[in-house]
Amino acid sequence: MWRLIILVSAIPFIAGGLAAHLLGVRFLKRSMQTHLDVETLMKKLLLLSGHADDVVQYSTKYWSAASNLNEKQFVLDEKIRTNRDVNSLAHAAIQFGLYSLQREHSATIQWRVKVVKSGYLLPTFVILIALFTSLVGKLPVKIALAAVAASFGFITVMLWLSMPVEREAGKYAAELIEEHRLFARIREEEAVVRAIHATVWTSLIPGVLRKLIVGSPAIKSPDS
Repeated sequence: MWRLIILVSAIPFIAGGLAAHLLGVRFLKRSMQTHLDVETLMKKLLLLSGHADDVVQYSTKYWSAASNLNEKQFVLDEKIRTNRDVNSLAHAAIQFGLYSLQREHSATIQWRVKVVKSGYLLPTFVILIALFTSLVGKLPVKIALAAVAASFGFITVMLWLSMPVEREAGKYAAELIEEHRLFARIREEEAVVRAIHATVWTSLIPGVLRKLIVGSPAIKSPDS
């Protein structure tokens, strides 16, 4: 039975990993520099969306790849504030999209944010518990492996189900960028828009694995 649990859990995890690589990671490896930095792009997008008075908070205390959102501000990593590479711009643009869409779809956006956060917390927690209980002989190794596999499989399924939320956020930001020609060079615009769509697909990789593979920015820690 435990082998069956591992097998069934591995299917969505492997499928998600393949989709993330083919449609996301391999495009983000081709990052390029643009003439706009993250902070400037965010100001332009807030202005175009009619929220010029809203602010982006840049924090040094981050731990995952979604954004803390509220009515008047959202949070980005201080480390990417002056970055001009398309990967950082794409990440920030998606957070802007989530922030903008939450005004009408708050519950849906918060659901997506919680799923992404769970991708960091749940597998890590299960791995630590499984490792500890196995070492002290309280839990057979095969059951521990099944529990870890189940946690990754479950989170991947939830990331699949909630991904359309982030896709709409990225689409909204990309449409603003294209409609108003925010980049002086069409090559830069196309690269950023492509990176936005690719970044959404990388979200199928749960938590810390995504950060190791993609190196994506993260959100403000709840206790900071």
